[in-house]
Amino acid sequence: MNLVILILSFLIFQSSQKGFETGWYRAKVKNGNHELLISADSTFIFRKGRWDYTFGNWKIADEKLILNSKSLTQMDSVTVALSSGNYFSIENKEFRIRKGKLIDKEGHRFIYKEK
Repeated sequence: MNLVILILSFLIFQSSQKGFETGWYRAKVKNGNHELLISADSTFIFRKGRWDYTFGNWKIADEKLILNSKSLTQMDSVTVALSSGNYFSIENKEFRIRKGKLIDKEGHRFIYKEK
């Protein structure tokens, strides 16, 4: 148990040293807001507008945040089909890390928001 706490503390410290924080990031875009929740356990939820969303795992490589959607199991597919949203998949979506913000290839600036 203590080893898990030590490892999590190190990962949080390491990410904050690069100007990267776990938590909510928001971007205002032409067709609605985008929201990105980055969790300390290396998972994320990414919403585009009100209805489109994906979730999966993140990693940091070459000072970039990289997102990969989870491959849906049969049970996940049923849950997604019953939801009111539209699931989309992303692979290796990159964000440049800047202090307090993440910038994707389309130039959307996701600003860190404490909740």
